[in-house]
Amino acid sequence: MKVHEAVAAALRSNGVETIYGLMGDANMLIITDYLRDQGGRFIPTAHESSAVSMADGHARTTGEIGVCSLTHGPALTNGLTALVEAVRARTSLLLLTGRPPSRFGHGQSLDIEGLCDLSGALYERVFGGSTPRRDVTRALSRALAERRPVVLDVPYDLLAQECTEASAGSARRLHQLHSAPSPSPDDVDLALGLALSARRPVVLAGRGAVTAGAKEDLVELAAMLGAPLATSLLAKDYFHGHPDNLGICGNLGTALTTEVVASSDCVLAFGARLNRFTADDGHLIGSDQRVVQCDIDPASIGQFTPVEIGILGDARATAAAMVQRLREHTDEPRPSAYLQSLRQRLATTKPYAFEDLSTDSTVDLRTAMERISQMLPPDRGVVTDVGRFIFTAWRHLRVSDPRDFIHTTNFASIGLGLSTAIGAAVARPDRTTLAVVGDGGFMMNAQELHAVVRNDARLVILVVNDGAYGAEWESLGAAGVDPEYSRTRWPDFVTMAAATGVEAVAVRNLAELDALAPRLVDPSGPLLVDLRIDPSLDIRP
Repeated sequence: MKVHEAVAAALRSNGVETIYGLMGDANMLIITDYLRDQGGRFIPTAHESSAVSMADGHARTTGEIGVCSLTHGPALTNGLTALVEAVRARTSLLLLTGRPPSRFGHGQSLDIEGLCDLSGALYERVFGGSTPRRDVTRALSRALAERRPVVLDVPYDLLAQECTEASAGSARRLHQLHSAPSPSPDDVDLALGLALSARRPVVLAGRGAVTAGAKEDLVELAAMLGAPLATSLLAKDYFHGHPDNLGICGNLGTALTTEVVASSDCVLAFGARLNRFTADDGHLIGSDQRVVQCDIDPASIGQFTPVEIGILGDARATAAAMVQRLREHTDEPRPSAYLQSLRQRLATTKPYAFEDLSTDSTVDLRTAMERISQMLPPDRGVVTDVGRFIFTAWRHLRVSDPRDFIHTTNFASIGLGLSTAIGAAVARPDRTTLAVVGDGGFMMNAQELHAVVRNDARLVILVVNDGAYGAEWESLGAAGVDPEYSRTRWPDFVTMAAATGVEAVAVRNLAELDALAPRLVDPSGPLLVDLRIDPSLDIRP
């Protein structure tokens, strides 16, 4: 057995069922072995960045490792932006590549380890014919354990060497280790002392609380403290339907949520990093409140917002310990006239209320998001690109579980959303995935529509088309420059999509929007919606 065959076998024996990528000298033998001999699936992409994004979407949707493969040098640099996004999203991802033949002056030579240092990815390599299976397994294990992309360098010069390593044995699937460190009893007591001395506490959940399954414990804790519930963006809709739900905290929050959090005297955050968006650059959290932050990562505690008490512990275990400690004294919720009054206000206040400003030729994006959210099946994934539209999408599109929501704003690059959504849709063929992208971001990824068709993905692509780079339209106007300079003048998206085999429709008014309902209720295949909006309509508060 050659090294390239051993690498393919090791991927399969570790449970890798799908690889996204482009073939080249570095990986073509491994990929053909993986397909022909190992029965794996390879999803070819038109651009290297798309391969990384698809693997990123696959991983974030399933919780498993996303795997992609690129060839030497320029292929790797083409994937760099998407790799940085995956690093900052803390995605468990393996990027399989390889250094070119070790001869002087090779045109695709690149310092792979240096590129990893630049991007923040981890670097691993196959060292020789005696260790390829072990090296592959180590790389996959690190990606899972450290929740970071790993770039695995399989040098071209090793591919044809004989593998002398013992057989990998039977297939096995690597799983994320869900360690749940128990909080210190002293920390629990300190946090409770702080919370019980507060008159207007708030309990805030982040994605870490969602991952830990802490919902019921947090609801019970909040009730016993007389506190309303709020979330970070990545935990959006976690408490939807609860009478004490404030929704998203931060620069996306409603006016009522902002008022309540800003006037609170204690915030208890579980699995939320309290970054500048959640804390609104310190204007909302951290200036006047006493803060308790619970996280399994010690580096996250106090990283963005000063905290008075940091608890190193799993969100669910910590919330449960706090509830148990409270129950040693009483089983009754803490009486709170403040919470009763707030509950009445929440019941009578419509979040993000607005007046529809649609016309005969454009649709108010807020209305579009609300109606599309109602039309789609409740069990759906939502993936958003980057652009002026995202604030509206995040506010008005609901998900049944926060883990069904993915954004690609960690590196603030446009053009990653569609491919990330394709990976999510391929990984979850049992449900509909909605990709929300701008017209500029779509054009950076439109070549990947072929992958949507080839894999018959249940993907709805909503192109928010204002015929401009929307953020630049706004910024140019603010600078006193004619925003028309940001106009894009793209070709017709419906015609483009139809040429690739994707069903497509233009939506220019509310009647055309409502006509989408039968198609969105149970999408059987890919659909592109070219949603026309007015760039001059400022729909952000």
